Amino acid sequence: AFLLENVKQLQGHDQGRTLATILEILRGEHQGEIPDDVPMSDDARQALSQPLNYWVDVRVLRAADFGIPQNRERIFIVGFDQDYYGKILIFQPSSNGQNHRKHRPDSVIFWRI
Repeated sequence: AFLLENVKQLQGHDQGRTLATILEILRGEHQGEIPDDVPMSDDARQALSQPLNYWVDVRVLRAADFGIPQNRERIFIVGFDQDYYGKILIFQPSSNGQNHRKHRPDSVIFWRI
């Protein structure tokens, strides 16, 4: 399992292609080779040549919703190895129109089936 965090603007970088490529690689859907002009170690290039099989979810979360006194938004990518964990379902209760702070997004539940 992993958790990646980055700036919210990652979702729009290169018209969304950067995030799409990251997700394709993590899900094992990436068909192309990594261009030789992309700087990375031989070990990283070898590792990325093997298809991954992660279940992946992406969310933009606001720090203030978690009690942090700032209004910063960050993108979070969470993944679980499907070969190890199997299928993953997400249950996120509806706020039913209540104030978002009263029903925080940290109530997301990941369930292995």
